[in-house]
Amino acid sequence: MIDFFKKIFDYHHHHNQLFGQTLKDNIDQISERSIPLFSHNINAHIVWNRRVVGNADFSDLKQEYTIDECLELDKQNYEDTLDILAHYSIDDIIEYQNNKGELFEQSLRDILFHIGNHTMHHRGQIISDLRKVGIPPHRSDFIFYDTDKPKT
Repeated sequence: MIDFFKKIFDYHHHHNQLFGQTLKDNIDQISERSIPLFSHNINAHIVWNRRVVGNADFSDLKQEYTIDECLELDKQNYEDTLDILAHYSIDDIIEYQNNKGELFEQSLRDILFHIGNHTMHHRGQIISDLRKVGIPPHRSDFIFYDTDKPKT
């Protein structure tokens, strides 16, 4: 299961980097909500990574970044998630507080699944925005990931 989540987060990181570059290459054409959506995805991943390790000092999901900052933070999120996968069991129960101070607990597996779904949801919104302005997004279906990814 750990290998599965590593592949999922490798996939997300790969496509976040590609979509970030697409946004950067088309900065004058993109929707005004695309960068805030990309930033929100980055922020949510930061929040969840920090909740897992017991450091929930970051709570501004509306913090907006430049595309270059998003790309760098995405790299850090990816590395942090791989570190979490190396040091925690997916069955570990994580206790955390939401932004309202309410206490919750979830398995790491459920948290990782949530991060992936959240990322896909907002990436889909960005894809829709790109299409609306005539920018064809790259193929990002998970099923094609292994066949489209450059071989090393």
